Amino acid sequence: MPSNKKFLKAEDFEKALKRLDKEMSKDNFLAAFAPINIVTIGGFLAETYYIIDPQWAQDDEIKVPLKMAINSVAKKENFEGDWMNDGLHIWASAEASKTIFEQAYKQGILLFDSESLKVWAAPFEWALERKVRRVAYSDRGDKKVDMEDALALFKHFRKANGGPLDMEYFRKLNINGFDMNPETHHMEMVAANYRYMYKEDLFSSSTIQEPSSTSYSTVPAESKLGAWSDWVWSEELECKYRSRKNAAEPNGFEYDYDTTTATTATPAAGPSQPASLSAAPAGPSQLAETSQEFPLKYYYVRDGEYYLNDNGKVDPCERPSHKLVYNENGWKDTQRRKKWRYAGKQVSYK
Repeated sequence: MPSNKKFLKAEDFEKALKRLDKEMSKDNFLAAFAPINIVTIGGFLAETYYIIDPQWAQDDEIKVPLKMAINSVAKKENFEGDWMNDGLHIWASAEASKTIFEQAYKQGILLFDSESLKVWAAPFEWALERKVRRVAYSDRGDKKVDMEDALALFKHFRKANGGPLDMEYFRKLNINGFDMNPETHHMEMVAANYRYMYKEDLFSSSTIQEPSSTSYSTVPAESKLGAWSDWVWSEELECKYRSRKNAAEPNGFEYDYDTTTATTATPAAGPSQPASLSAAPAGPSQLAETSQEFPLKYYYVRDGEYYLNDNGKVDPCERPSHKLVYNENGWKDTQRRKKWRYAGKQVSYK
């Protein structure tokens, strides 16, 4: 028995949608309200995600037979069962879904048009918003692919604008109104990669120069210091931190920690071992020498050894599953949490 297709080409989707149109026409209820409009965003490997017209969002008499038709096509075309799924609805509120459809109709890109089904391209701004947010915060998926998709969309907007874009406008895109916006340094990271790929500035306010490699996390080898970001409260670190672009640092950004917001105590003479793990090995010898310059440091343990993260500075996007924190209060053993405090608001992350 042949295995299901993992990678679908454009012609695969075209053929499948034509078969889906026929399957939908067999259902009396779907046929009565045809055509059914959906908005779709991108194809990831063997999947494409869609949102159904908001007027049918809560109507199982439409949604259920549509999913049955999709599953029937999957079996006949030897696709994965979720080759076309409505997973996007969890990322868009009911009000946002209405806006998405209005913008999709206004954008006017009809990807597939038949008697039973109309497939509209998602609004480019919303697609870009999702890609940039995934680059900034998501722990899932391929960030390199997300970055490449974001750069292609930014190229479209820059060409339409006739020149560099307003970084703050795109940073603050938030169709739901409650999602976490990317920080300035995330946008500057995107701008650095854009300049490397297209040899032109993406944002009018960006000072990032051409990076030295193609890595999505690369920062320029030479650039001016960026402005400090807003202070952000870290529940895991129990203090505030901020960041700015600095090419002199190993990861291209330096972090500043306001340890006065944490509980204060007399600094320890030196970390001989974590206070909460008496059996743990001694801490790294260089800590005592550098603790005055960098008062808050992140260490994590692997195979009984300590490892210093980013030359003593915390990358908020990296959350090791088990780590030891050392500050002026000594060692502290922490575990990965499911909450992250951002701009004074506590939000969940996966």
